[in-house]
Amino acid sequence: MLIACGRVGFDAAASDLTGDAALVTRCACGDADGNGIADLADVGAVAQQLAGAGPVACFDAADANQDGRITRRDLNALVLGATGRVTDVCGACPPIPCGDVTGDGVVDGDDSLALDAMLTAPGSIDACLAWIADTNGDGTLDEADTTALDDGALACPP
Repeated sequence: MLIACGRVGFDAAASDLTGDAALVTRCACGDADGNGIADLADVGAVAQQLAGAGPVACFDAADANQDGRITRRDLNALVLGATGRVTDVCGACPPIPCGDVTGDGVVDGDDSLALDAMLTAPGSIDACLAWIADTNGDGTLDEADTTALDDGALACPP
C-alpha cells in the first residue's frame, strides 16, 4: 500500500507485485499514523520516528511544514494542532527568522509585544507563526518564549 496526502483511491500508475492497481491511502494533513484522524496519536507516531523507532505511516501528513523532512519543527506543529493551539498545521512556511513574530525582518521589542498579544489569544496562531514564536524551542508557547526573545537567547526548533 502506498501512502501520500489527500484521499483514499486507486492509482493505476502504482501497482503491487501482481501488476494490479495499488490502493493508495491518502492522509489528511497531520494524520501521521494514517488512521483518518489528526490527533495526539499522530504526535506519538512522529515522536517515535524522530527517536529512530521506524517511519510514520504517512510521511507527507507528518511533514507539517512540507520541507521534505520530518523534524522537531513538524512535531511541535502537530502538538500545537492536536491541542487546539494553532489554526493551520500544514503548509509551507515563509522563510521568516526565529523570533520575528511581526514578520518585518527585524527581531526587536515589537516582536516581544506581538508575542505577548499572541499568548492571550492562542486560537489565532497558525503553525508557521507558532514555530517562529517558540523562541526557546521547547514546543510550548508561553512566557518563557517572551523571556528568550527579550534576552536574545533564541533557540527556535530546527
